[in-house]
Amino acid sequence: PAYQTFLIRQLFGVKVNTLGFDHLANRRSPDEVHFPVDLNQVSQFNQPIPEHDLIIFSEVIEHLFTPVEEVMEFILRFLKPGGYLILQTPNAVCTFKRLRMLLGYHPYEPLRETRDGHFREYTLAELDEFFIKMQMKVVKKDVRNYFNYPEKYQQLYRWINDFFPFGFRDGITLIGRKK
Repeated sequence: PAYQTFLIRQLFGVKVNTLGFDHLANRRSPDEVHFPVDLNQVSQFNQPIPEHDLIIFSEVIEHLFTPVEEVMEFILRFLKPGGYLILQTPNAVCTFKRLRMLLGYHPYEPLRETRDGHFREYTLAELDEFFIKMQMKVVKKDVRNYFNYPEKYQQLYRWINDFFPFGFRDGITLIGRKK
Protein backbone atom coordinates (compact mmCIF):
# COMPACT_ATOMS: atom_id res chain seq x y z
CA PRO A 1 0.00 0.00 0.00
CA ALA A 2 1.69 3.10 -1.22
CA TYR A 3 1.15 6.16 -3.36
CA GLN A 4 0.65 3.94 -6.41
CA THR A 5 -2.28 2.28 -4.64
CA PHE A 6 -3.86 5.67 -4.08
CA LEU A 7 -3.27 6.71 -7.71
CA ILE A 8 -4.76 3.52 -9.14
CA ARG A 9 -7.80 3.87 -6.93
CA GLN A 10 -8.28 7.54 -7.89
CA LEU A 11 -7.53 7.31 -11.61
CA PHE A 12 -9.36 4.09 -12.45
CA GLY A 13 -12.02 3.99 -9.75
CA VAL A 14 -11.26 0.37 -8.93
CA LYS A 15 -11.00 -1.54 -5.69
CA VAL A 16 -7.38 -2.08 -4.70
CA ASN A 17 -6.62 -4.91 -2.29
CA THR A 18 -3.21 -4.79 -0.64
CA LEU A 19 -0.75 -7.24 0.84
CA GLY A 20 2.08 -6.43 3.22
CA PHE A 21 2.90 -5.33 6.71
CA ASP A 22 0.01 -4.83 9.11
CA HIS A 23 0.80 -1.19 9.91
CA LEU A 24 -0.06 -0.29 6.30
CA ALA A 25 -3.61 -1.60 6.54
CA ASN A 26 -5.08 1.79 7.45
CA ARG A 27 -4.20 3.15 3.99
CA ARG A 28 -7.16 1.51 2.28
CA SER A 29 -10.81 2.18 1.52
CA PRO A 30 -13.46 0.41 3.62
CA ASP A 31 -14.49 -1.93 0.76
CA GLU A 32 -10.92 -3.05 0.14
CA VAL A 33 -9.05 -5.85 1.88
CA HIS A 34 -5.56 -5.76 3.33
CA PHE A 35 -3.80 -9.11 3.73
CA PRO A 36 -1.16 -8.79 6.45
CA VAL A 37 1.91 -10.81 5.57
CA ASP A 38 5.66 -10.53 5.92
CA LEU A 39 6.97 -11.63 2.53
CA ASN A 40 10.12 -12.90 4.25
CA GLN A 41 7.93 -15.50 5.97
CA VAL A 42 5.52 -16.58 3.24
CA SER A 43 5.60 -20.22 4.34
CA GLN A 44 3.76 -19.20 7.52
CA PHE A 45 0.90 -17.50 5.65
CA ASN A 46 -2.23 -19.65 5.38
CA GLN A 47 -5.04 -17.14 4.89
CA PRO A 48 -7.03 -17.60 1.66
CA ILE A 49 -6.63 -14.79 -0.86
CA PRO A 50 -8.78 -14.54 -3.98
CA GLU A 51 -7.11 -14.47 -7.38
CA HIS A 52 -6.61 -11.06 -8.96
CA ASP A 53 -6.37 -9.78 -12.53
CA LEU A 54 -3.37 -7.60 -11.76
CA ILE A 55 -0.65 -7.63 -9.12
CA ILE A 56 1.75 -4.72 -8.75
CA PHE A 57 4.95 -5.78 -7.01
CA SER A 58 6.80 -2.49 -6.97
CA GLU A 59 10.04 -1.66 -5.17
CA VAL A 60 9.65 -4.62 -2.79
CA ILE A 61 11.75 -7.55 -3.97
CA GLU A 62 15.06 -5.87 -3.16
CA HIS A 63 14.04 -5.60 0.51
CA LEU A 64 13.49 -9.34 0.93
CA PHE A 65 16.02 -11.82 2.27
CA THR A 66 13.86 -14.79 1.29
CA PRO A 67 14.78 -16.52 -2.02
CA VAL A 68 13.01 -14.80 -4.89
CA GLU A 69 11.57 -18.08 -6.21
CA GLU A 70 9.75 -18.67 -2.93
CA VAL A 71 8.26 -15.18 -2.90
CA MET A 72 7.29 -15.29 -6.59
CA GLU A 73 5.54 -18.65 -6.15
CA PHE A 74 3.62 -17.15 -3.23
CA ILE A 75 2.64 -13.98 -5.12
CA LEU A 76 1.59 -15.87 -8.25
CA ARG A 77 -0.88 -17.98 -6.25
CA PHE A 78 -3.06 -14.88 -6.16
CA LEU A 79 -2.90 -14.09 -9.87
CA LYS A 80 -5.60 -15.40 -12.20
CA PRO A 81 -4.54 -17.33 -15.30
CA GLY A 82 -4.13 -14.65 -17.96
CA GLY A 83 -3.58 -12.04 -15.23
CA TYR A 84 -0.69 -9.59 -15.21
CA LEU A 85 2.18 -9.05 -12.78
CA ILE A 86 4.04 -5.74 -12.87
CA LEU A 87 7.39 -5.94 -11.10
CA GLN A 88 9.60 -2.90 -10.50
CA THR A 89 12.94 -2.87 -8.74
CA PRO A 90 16.29 -1.06 -8.81
CA ASN A 91 18.83 -2.35 -11.31
CA ALA A 92 21.79 -4.02 -9.58
CA VAL A 93 24.16 -3.04 -12.39
CA CYS A 94 23.09 0.52 -13.21
CA THR A 95 25.55 3.25 -14.16
CA PHE A 96 25.41 4.90 -10.72
CA LYS A 97 26.50 1.70 -8.96
CA ARG A 98 29.21 1.04 -11.54
CA LEU A 99 30.57 4.57 -11.09
CA ARG A 100 30.62 4.14 -7.29
CA MET A 101 32.66 0.95 -7.68
CA LEU A 102 35.09 2.65 -10.08
CA LEU A 103 35.63 5.34 -7.43
CA GLY A 104 36.32 2.69 -4.79
CA TYR A 105 32.98 2.85 -2.97
CA HIS A 106 30.68 -0.05 -2.24
CA PRO A 107 27.58 0.37 -4.44
CA TYR A 108 25.09 -1.23 -2.04
CA GLU A 109 23.65 -0.35 1.33
CA PRO A 110 25.19 -1.93 4.43
CA LEU A 111 23.14 -4.62 6.16
CA ARG A 112 21.51 -3.38 9.34
CA GLU A 113 20.16 -5.10 12.44
CA THR A 114 16.76 -3.53 11.75
CA ARG A 115 16.56 -5.52 8.51
CA ASP A 116 15.44 -2.57 6.46
CA GLY A 117 17.11 -1.43 3.29
CA HIS A 118 18.11 -3.48 0.28
CA PHE A 119 19.27 -7.07 0.80
CA ARG A 120 19.58 -8.13 -2.81
CA GLU A 121 19.17 -6.26 -6.06
CA TYR A 122 18.64 -7.97 -9.39
CA THR A 123 19.52 -7.58 -13.05
CA LEU A 124 17.08 -7.61 -15.93
CA ALA A 125 18.47 -10.97 -17.09
CA GLU A 126 17.90 -12.54 -13.65
CA LEU A 127 14.32 -11.30 -13.43
CA ASP A 128 13.61 -12.37 -16.99
CA GLU A 129 14.84 -15.85 -16.05
CA PHE A 130 12.63 -15.91 -12.92
CA PHE A 131 9.58 -15.00 -14.98
CA ILE A 132 10.26 -17.83 -17.43
CA LYS A 133 10.91 -20.28 -14.59
CA MET A 134 7.58 -19.28 -13.01
CA GLN A 135 5.70 -19.92 -16.27
CA MET A 136 5.12 -16.21 -16.89
CA LYS A 137 5.10 -14.83 -20.41
CA VAL A 138 7.16 -11.63 -20.45
CA VAL A 139 4.92 -9.06 -22.13
CA LYS A 140 7.15 -6.02 -21.70
CA LYS A 141 10.47 -5.19 -20.12
CA ASP A 142 12.00 -1.80 -19.66
CA VAL A 143 14.96 -0.25 -17.90
CA ARG A 144 14.72 3.48 -17.17
CA ASN A 145 16.18 6.22 -15.02
CA TYR A 146 13.30 7.01 -12.72
CA PHE A 147 15.21 7.64 -9.50
CA ASN A 148 16.24 11.18 -8.63
CA TYR A 149 19.77 12.31 -7.91
CA PRO A 150 20.93 15.68 -6.60
CA GLU A 151 19.80 18.38 -9.03
CA LYS A 152 23.31 19.45 -10.04
CA TYR A 153 24.14 15.88 -11.19
CA GLN A 154 20.77 14.80 -12.57
CA GLN A 155 21.06 16.24 -16.08
CA LEU A 156 24.69 15.12 -16.50
CA TYR A 157 23.87 11.63 -15.23
CA ARG A 158 20.98 11.23 -17.65
CA TRP A 159 23.11 12.54 -20.53
CA ILE A 160 25.93 10.09 -19.72
CA ASN A 161 23.45 7.23 -19.64
CA ASP A 162 22.46 7.92 -23.24
CA PHE A 163 25.89 6.57 -24.26
CA PHE A 164 25.62 3.35 -22.27
CA PRO A 165 23.70 0.18 -23.06
CA PHE A 166 20.01 -0.02 -22.21
CA GLY A 167 20.69 -2.30 -19.22
CA PHE A 168 22.72 0.35 -17.37
CA ARG A 169 19.73 2.44 -16.36
CA ASP A 170 18.47 2.64 -12.76
CA GLY A 171 15.09 0.97 -12.59
CA ILE A 172 13.75 -2.27 -14.02
CA THR A 173 10.11 -2.87 -14.93
CA LEU A 174 8.88 -6.26 -16.10
CA ILE A 175 5.30 -7.04 -17.04
CA GLY A 176 4.41 -10.70 -17.19
CA ARG A 177 1.25 -12.60 -18.00
CA LYS A 178 0.39 -15.79 -16.16
CA LYS A 179 -0.03 -18.72 -18.55
